[in-house]
Parts: sequence; C-alpha cells; structure tokens
Amino acid sequence: MNMTRKRFLALASSAAALAAAKPLRLLASPTPRVVGFRSENFRQLQGKTFTLNGPGGAVRLVLQDVRDGPQDRLTEQFSVVFVSEDGVVLPQGTYPVTFPDRRTLDVFVVPAGAGAAGVTFFRADFNLLR
Repeated sequence: MNMTRKRFLALASSAAALAAAKPLRLLASPTPRVVGFRSENFRQLQGKTFTLNGPGGAVRLVLQDVRDGPQDRLTEQFSVVFVSEDGVVLPQGTYPVTFPDRRTLDVFVVPAGAGAAGVTFFRADFNLLR
C-alpha cells in the first residue's frame, strides 16, 4: 500500500482526534494505581485488619503503628508496623496484602520480632516520591 501525503495527513488527523477524545484511556496504566498512598492515610487505618496472602494461606494483620522517616520536598518515608496474634512466622518477602476497603497491593514485608503470647510483628517500609 502506497502512503501518499494526503493519506498520511488523513490518518494523522484521525489519530489526533481520537487521542483528544479519549486521552485518559490511551494513557491509562494497565494496572490500577493506588490513590492516596501516604502515611496519613495509613494512620486513619490504625487498628484495622489487613489480610496478607502468605505461603500457608491468609494471615490477619492489624495495623498497629505508622512511623515517620526522613522527609523532604521530594520524598516521603515511613514505616507501618503490623501485629499478628496468630503466631505466624513469615520470611521477608513481597506478599499480596488486602486493605480493609478490599484493595490489594503487593507489599514487601519484613519480620520485626515477636512479643508475648505468640504475637508476631511485621514491618513494611515506604519511600515515596511526592
């Protein structure tokens, strides 16, 4: 098929019109983004139950604490501490974690110690660009 100047301009103008009509759809990420992923949003979820899908099945984690890290105008750093009363032991790794509002996000979780009566602590660290 020969591409003439007239055909090229017709195709280019059609593509531009389509992009103008549906720009969000053309530029959308194939996976949904988590909106509002900041330390203050986690603070609102303190005491709420999250579900981690571990190698042995679902693990219930309660968000116990949100700890601020170094801040500047470009980054926000913080850690969240979860507690499990199931006495489960998990190696550090990336796990699907379901939030109380049913959103699921892959989170890198690190064991952070054990407490009395089989309580286990886990920590997830975040370093976000603003």
